[in-house]
Amino acid sequence: MRYVSVLAMAASALCFGAGSAAWASTSTLQNPSVVFTTPGTKQVSLTACNGALCSSSNQSISVLDPNPLITGALVSVTAAEVGQLVHLNGTGTGKPPLSFLWQVTPVASPAFTIPGASPWWDTTGLAPGIYTVGLSLSNGSGTVVSLPSVVTLSAATPTDFYTISPCRAYDSRSGSALASGGTTTVNVLASACGIPSNARVVVGNLTIVNPTGQGFVTVYPGNYPQPLAATENFNSGITLANSVVLPLATDGAGTLAFSLLVTGGGSAHVVLDVSGYFAP
Repeated sequence: MRYVSVLAMAASALCFGAGSAAWASTSTLQNPSVVFTTPGTKQVSLTACNGALCSSSNQSISVLDPNPLITGALVSVTAAEVGQLVHLNGTGTGKPPLSFLWQVTPVASPAFTIPGASPWWDTTGLAPGIYTVGLSLSNGSGTVVSLPSVVTLSAATPTDFYTISPCRAYDSRSGSALASGGTTTVNVLASACGIPSNARVVVGNLTIVNPTGQGFVTVYPGNYPQPLAATENFNSGITLANSVVLPLATDGAGTLAFSLLVTGGGSAHVVLDVSGYFAP
């Protein structure tokens, strides 16, 4: 049910009406409350009169269903390697607060749950095999469950290390400096460094150039959320380089995300030189 309170300005005579074609109610109170027993679009009208004149106002109200309803339960991939992250994204409607809970069920092991509407499922340490993933949505009016999705986890693919001549894969100095609080996604495969499309990790040097303040940069796979750990810390005005080993996006796009945080909302240039990569 939905309760609607209507406030009317003082007048000599008042008539409040609310409802739809199938249901209607009226009141002569100045500030009435009405209970809508069904969801949908409702029409509300107010008429105020004195001895000589009447004036009316009409408004549409959308009454939502309080029962939980799942409108989306998406699993980002149907196949992944053990150790990769899998994005789960659920949406739903109903009377708040809504509680989202994902249940992951292996074929031969106990099920476990992951809370949240849009969490990342970390498959590190799990056994290869078939997993079913479903979303449960609850509120004070009840609980609904989505149809399950199937995700196949395979063993992590062994990789070998390959060296290349040192090559500049990214240099922000060809454009604008990276701003604090922003994220820049770079396609390393699109560089002229000859990194193959099946590369999983690149190895090289990360250099921070002319930072305007103290801060840190975090570099991570382009299809992943930003991790808590920083890749490189730096101080204001000091150019700093460190060796890095950087996993690429797991969706085959070959991208890296660069997220920068600089005190005072500043900026810095970022340079990535690669000298090798890991690939199957």
